[in-house]
Amino acid sequence: MLVPDHYPRLGSDVADSDSVEIRVDTEVHVPSGATRRVLDAIRRQLRQHDLPVGAEEELRRLLNLVRSNHGGSRLPQALLPRVTEVCRRYGVPILVVDRRAMVACPALRSRRELSPQEEEALRQLLLRDSAVLVAAAEESRKTVAVELAARRQQRTLIAAEDRPGIHRWIDRLAVDLDLAAPHVAALADASPDTWVAVGSYDQVGALPANALQRDYGMVICDGLCRVDAVTLMRIIRGVGARYLLGLAAEPVRADGLHQTLFLALGGVGHRISSRTPRSPVRLTLRPRATEFSFPGYEGRRQYQALVAALASDRTRAEAVARDVADDAGQGLPCLVLSERRDHLELLAGLLPEAIRRRTMTINSTVRLPERQQIISRFERGELTVLLATSQIALESLCTPRLQRVFLTFPFSYARKLEKVVRALMAPAPDQQTAVLYDYDDPAVEPLHRAFKKRAEFLGRLRREAEQAAQLPLF
Repeated sequence: MLVPDHYPRLGSDVADSDSVEIRVDTEVHVPSGATRRVLDAIRRQLRQHDLPVGAEEELRRLLNLVRSNHGGSRLPQALLPRVTEVCRRYGVPILVVDRRAMVACPALRSRRELSPQEEEALRQLLLRDSAVLVAAAEESRKTVAVELAARRQQRTLIAAEDRPGIHRWIDRLAVDLDLAAPHVAALADASPDTWVAVGSYDQVGALPANALQRDYGMVICDGLCRVDAVTLMRIIRGVGARYLLGLAAEPVRADGLHQTLFLALGGVGHRISSRTPRSPVRLTLRPRATEFSFPGYEGRRQYQALVAALASDRTRAEAVARDVADDAGQGLPCLVLSERRDHLELLAGLLPEAIRRRTMTINSTVRLPERQQIISRFERGELTVLLATSQIALESLCTPRLQRVFLTFPFSYARKLEKVVRALMAPAPDQQTAVLYDYDDPAVEPLHRAFKKRAEFLGRLRREAEQAAQLPLF
C-alpha cells in the first residue's frame, strides 16, 4: 500500500475517523468527502488539450481523466501521487487503501550493461510506480524497461505494437534475462509459469477483466506515439498492476493527445536525449506561378465562386501533381495541403498510379482512429504522399520525417503558416534541407495578393530560423 509516511495507513490505531478514504485499484476512487476544493484543484492540475474536432464520444469519455462517480471522482491509478499531493496541500487527512496487484516472480538479472544515461533513467523510474520513458533509440527504451522489470521482480505483461514487435521483445528478453519458454512467452502461449508475457495491444485488450486486474504486477506499454488512443486508454483504465511503464520514441503524438495519454501513465518520468545531435534543417521556398484565371472577378461576393473554380481547374491541378510526383518519385515524404476536399480528390487522381499506391488522404470525413492509422503509416514510411485539409493536418501531424510541403490553396493565416514551417523544419536524421512549394496565381489579383503576403511572412520565418541556427542564408 503506497501512502505518504505521515498519512495513517489502513488498520492503524492512530487513524483519524475523519480521514477521507481513497481507494486505488484499476483507478483512484476519490469520495465526495474530499471536498469540492480538492476535486477542483485536481481538475485544474490535469487540464488537458482540447480534443480534435470530430473526436468520437468514446474517445472523449476515455480521455476524461477525472470522471464523476456518485458524488466522488475516479482517475487513472497512475495519478494517485497527484491526488495525495493535492489533499496534503489543502490539509485533507486521507487514508489510502491500495488494492493494486503485486504478483511476485523469482529474481531476474539483466545481462546488458547500461550507459550512464540509461542508469540515470533507471534511477528516476525506480522512484515512481508509474511513468513514461521517452527515448529516441529503441535500444535504450528496451534496455531500461528490461532492467526495470528485473528490479521490480513482478510478473510482467508487455503490450507491443504488432506481431513483429512481439517477436523482437521475446528475443530481447530471452537474451537479456537469460530466460526461455515458458518463463518468457507470447501472450497467446502464456501459462502460470510465464514470468514475462508479450502480446499485441488488441490481445492485451481482449484479456478477461479479472486477468488484466490481478494476474500481473507490472505492465509495460510500448509504442505510445503510435498506438490507437482508444485502445491504449481502455487498457490503462483496466490494468490493476502496481507498476506501469510507458515507452515513447518522442514526447508528442501525431494526434496531439500525448499530454492526456502520458498523464494517464503518470507523466514523463525521464527523457533520454538523442546520442547524436541532429543538424538544423534549412528551408527552401519554391514558388510556382500558375496560369489560372477568373475573368470578371467583382470582389468579395464572388470569392467563393473563385476558389471553387480554382479547386476544379484541371490545368492548375496537373501542374501541382507533376511537382508532387517529381519529389515523391525520389522517395521524399510529401504533405499536400488544401482547404477543400474536392481539390484533394482531384490532385490525388492526377498522380501517377505507382505513387497513388503509396498515397492517402485525411480530412474531416475520415474517422479519428483511421486518421491516426494513416498518419502512423506515413511516419513509418509506408506512405510517401499524404493529402490533407490544412486544419486536420496541423491538428494531427507532428513528425520529423516530413521533407516536402505543398501549399496548393490560397490562405494567409500567419499562425497556420508558422505551424507548417515548424513541422517542416523539425530536426531529423539525415535531413539537411526541406522544401515548401507555394502556388501563385498572378492573373487573379486577390490570389496574387495573398501569395505575396505569404511569401513575405515565410521569408521572415526562414531568416529567423536560420539566424537562430547560425546558418548562412542561401
